[in-house]
Order: sequence, then structure tokens, then C-alpha cells
Amino acid sequence: LLPLSEYVHMAVQFGIESDNELLQVSQLMHSWNIIYLFNTKNISENVFIFLHPGWLCKMAGTLFSFSHVINTPMHLRSIIGGLDYTVSLALEADAGLMCKGYLRLPLAKVIFNKVIGTFMKKEPEEADYETCLQLLMALELMYKVELTCDDDVMWLQETPPSQQNPKTNRVSRYFIPSLSPFRIPADLRSIVPLIFDKGVRVKMDFNFLPSEFWWRLQFRLHSHINDITVHCPRFRSERDEDEGDNEIKGSEDVHNRWIDACYLQDAKTRAVVMREAEKCVWLYCFETESGA
Repeated sequence: LLPLSEYVHMAVQFGIESDNELLQVSQLMHSWNIIYLFNTKNISENVFIFLHPGWLCKMAGTLFSFSHVINTPMHLRSIIGGLDYTVSLALEADAGLMCKGYLRLPLAKVIFNKVIGTFMKKEPEEADYETCLQLLMALELMYKVELTCDDDVMWLQETPPSQQNPKTNRVSRYFIPSLSPFRIPADLRSIVPLIFDKGVRVKMDFNFLPSEFWWRLQFRLHSHINDITVHCPRFRSERDEDEGDNEIKGSEDVHNRWIDACYLQDAKTRAVVMREAEKCVWLYCFETESGA
């Protein structure tokens, strides 16, 4: 990570004479995978310039490789090659939460250990894992969710030493919108126009709407999501016999962080944003109080 002030100073030494010229050169190096800009439109919005984009790609690939592992039948997992972690250790650290879209800190320590260690040429420290997670959030691949935790052992596992406060019983997990297993129920989708009949409705049609665009939109709206979580215990026969014993509280929850919709709420407004087919997004909204 190179501080922006040092990056600008280097640019001046190499003859860059204006902010616009610096932006154009930076965008070019970004497209060539020489540097990574967290904001490609405005240089000043980048507190740091990342100098190793290939490593960021490696880290993101490691994250999504585990999703591939858990969605592969048990008898075929042994043939998956090129992983930077031991599958059995990762499954134990995951405790059944990645299939709900959540990344736990213990899992991050397992799957990113080699990636970080190889890059830094030393054994990763706690702060290195925190930085890794912050970078993934800066890439808008996931966001932090705080949850109540009454289990002291789990609280210690999932709370970095720098954030451990005996007075709080909350833990942080990281939700990955693109890995959400849930969709808005069909019955609810069909009645949303009726629920918002007296509100505002906007249909946005796109010539091309990449899934990555939609997931980034969900990331940017996540602070307004009205989270609803329901515990839905499963019968033993419905679980994977090799993984069920390791599941923790939350692994059987059903939540409304849908992959294809968002239910948003603040003090005076309710809204639903839904993706329809591949190229259409609907926005339904109404005010709960006048003057909102």
C-alpha cells in the first residue's frame, strides 16, 4: 500500500504536471494491472494506491474457491487441486456459515494464511488478516455485519485482539452478496407491487447488466438493509453427515439478504430493490411519514 501523498510526490518527480494528467496515467496503469485504484474516477478518493493487483486477484480467488469447495459433493472434493489451504481445516473453521453467505474470521485465517505469508515472506500476524479483510471490503466484495454472540469461546475466536472489549457481546462476520443462497420468495415478489401500490415505482432497463454491478449495488445499499433472520433447524437426515456436527449457531438461519433483492428501511422510508431477469431492476418505495 502506497499512501496517496507519496504517490503524488513520485508523479511530480516523473514530470506529471496536473491532476487530470495524473488521473489519466493512473487509469492506464490500473488497466494494465500495474497498480490498483479503489476509485478510478477520482484520485483524491484513494487514500492508498495498491501496488500489487495480482495479489489482490489471488486473494479474491482464494475466497471464492472455498465456495466452490462447499458446493462440490464430498466424494469429489479430493480431486480439486491448486488450493492454498487444507480443506478439512477450512471446513472446521467455517462451521457451516459460508453456505449462508458469511465469512468467519477463523476461516479467513485458514484460507488466507498461505496467500498472505507468501506475499509478505513471513508468518501472518493478526493485523495482517484484518488488513486482508479490509481490502476485500474496499473491493466491495463483502461487508461487515455485527451479530450478537453469547458464546464466550466463539466471541474470542471471531473477534480480533485489537477489537476485543469484554463489555460487548457482539461479533463481526463478513457477508458476501454474490454468495447468498437465498432469493426473494416468489409469493413476496408477486405482491410487492400491491404493497407499494401508493408509492413510487421505477423500472430501470439496461442493455447489459453484469452480476458484478448488481452485487456492488447491494454492497453500497447494505447499511440500509432491514435484516430479518429466522432460525430454521433441519432434520439430521438433511445435513451432510461429515459436516453437521461442526455447525454453529447461525448456520441454520434463513435471512433476507437475498441475492436478487434488497429490503431497505430507515426512519421514514421503506423500499424494495429487485433484479428482474438479467437486464432489469425495479425500485419500489413509499414514505411512512409525510415530509420524509
